[in-house]
Amino acid sequence: QSDAAAVLADKIGPTVASGSGDPPASPGEMTPTDPIDAEPAGDWSAGGRPAAAGSGPDAALPYILESIAECVWSAEVTATGQISYRYYSPAIERITGRAADFFMVGPERWLSIVHPADRPVLEAAMVRIVTGQLDRDAAEYRVTRLDGTSAWVRDSVVVSRPGPAGFRLHGVVHDITEAKQAEISRQADEERLRQAQAEVTQHRSTLAHALRVRSLGEMAAALAHELNQPLAA
Repeated sequence: QSDAAAVLADKIGPTVASGSGDPPASPGEMTPTDPIDAEPAGDWSAGGRPAAAGSGPDAALPYILESIAECVWSAEVTATGQISYRYYSPAIERITGRAADFFMVGPERWLSIVHPADRPVLEAAMVRIVTGQLDRDAAEYRVTRLDGTSAWVRDSVVVSRPGPAGFRLHGVVHDITEAKQAEISRQADEERLRQAQAEVTQHRSTLAHALRVRSLGEMAAALAHELNQPLAA
């Protein structure tokens, strides 16, 4: 287990850190003893969506969040490191194939879809945030969609501290699959070009060597011919 995974397991529990197993007790809910006292702005529905109220500016918020391509998410972290999600925007379903409610259970749900090879990247980023090393961070990694295909995402998060204990996470998940595929394709093209240039250089070296050998052979033949000629009187 990596150092980052060990720290993460110590802060938020081995189940969350490993991305497997059953969710913790009372997943997705804050207990009465949790130290975060500040109330979230507006009302939040049980499914993790902000509930529209009245005709004020907040009434348009659900429609705005549903219209953007990026997924907006929010979570609370207690002083003991327990993470409880407050919101996942509907865009997460377009990115992963899974509805927002799937992820509201707890962090282990998100970790369960992260590509195993990329999990250390996310673990390290979470450790930097949970341990207070940074108040904002971002990581790029792959997730597995419901249909089994992979998607590249950029997960950006900032920290707010509304009370003396615990803090909140506010994140945006961008689907960067097309950009990553273009980057990978470009890198593959550059590698093929380097290989082609190396082959051309090798061919030139081989040709130059062959020409030198041929030239030396012609010189040796001419010298042998001269030595075989009788001396002039």
